[in-house]
Amino acid sequence: MTWLLSRVLLLAALLAGCQEEAQLKTGAPAPELAALTLEDQPASLKAWQGKYVYLVFWSDSCGGCFAEMPHLQALSRRYPRDLVVVGINTDASAERIRAVQKQMGLTYPQLRDQLNISSERYQLQGTPSAYLLDREGRLLAQSLGLQKPAELDRQFQQLIP
Repeated sequence: MTWLLSRVLLLAALLAGCQEEAQLKTGAPAPELAALTLEDQPASLKAWQGKYVYLVFWSDSCGGCFAEMPHLQALSRRYPRDLVVVGINTDASAERIRAVQKQMGLTYPQLRDQLNISSERYQLQGTPSAYLLDREGRLLAQSLGLQKPAELDRQFQQLIP
């Protein structure tokens, strides 16, 4: 009985130390990524510091994700000095992501969030989900669902002269 009581007390102590995950806040520093490149290297937001970063979480089974990829590719080509679009896949292998890149003609970086740590840090609710970061890595905006090309164009025209 004392063994059981000690385990219950230990569990209670551990749970008491848990805190609710902080909400993402506009203007706050964006959470660091915990994802890998297709070459199995750790990815970091620091690699794109000085540019606007448009993180787009996507999945293999998301039709909306595939529908917005051509426009995201166009945006990345339109603003190469000021913007980097970064695709973050939540479920596929590197081989599958490479196949999608080739099929869709994507040249913007693709990452793998195989352990879903980045998804948790960004409080992902579904795909596609996007997070716009400013040049210093602070969260400017977030969106869930397919973004209309005209809205994306307007957003980036306001940010980038």
